[in-house]
Amino acid sequence: MPLLPNSTLPEEKVYPIVKADVYEVTINDVEEEVKPSIFKNPDGSAQPDQHQYKFKLEIQDEGEFKGSWLSCWVNPSLRATTKSKRPTLPQLLLAITGKNFTPDNRAEVTGEFLNSFIGAKLRVTTQVVKSENTGKEYAVVVSFLPSKK
Repeated sequence: MPLLPNSTLPEEKVYPIVKADVYEVTINDVEEEVKPSIFKNPDGSAQPDQHQYKFKLEIQDEGEFKGSWLSCWVNPSLRATTKSKRPTLPQLLLAITGKNFTPDNRAEVTGEFLNSFIGAKLRVTTQVVKSENTGKEYAVVVSFLPSKK
């Protein structure tokens, strides 16, 4: 169906940039994302798809950012360190459960287990970064801490 002649573009929403700080958050959703790898093998063939967990976090602290959303992507690995600059899954699990998870605990970390954290509270540290592609600034989660509440 064609557009109406008087159709216009909707107003673009401008969201405030969450400042670099430590925030109390609630996990409101977790999902697995799969995307094709941008990396190639030496023979030119594509590397396996990349899997990551996306956690949707809502800031609970009183103030200008209360109710603001942060998205945080975590590699689905129980290795203590990765090449990624992102916070790690073991750091997230430690902040929520108080338990250190290692590759030996792999069988315990299921979708049901991760989904059980929806509604959980923890603290996150954020930084403001500038996109090399768009030049826009946005907040990224750089670490997880246990909740004080």
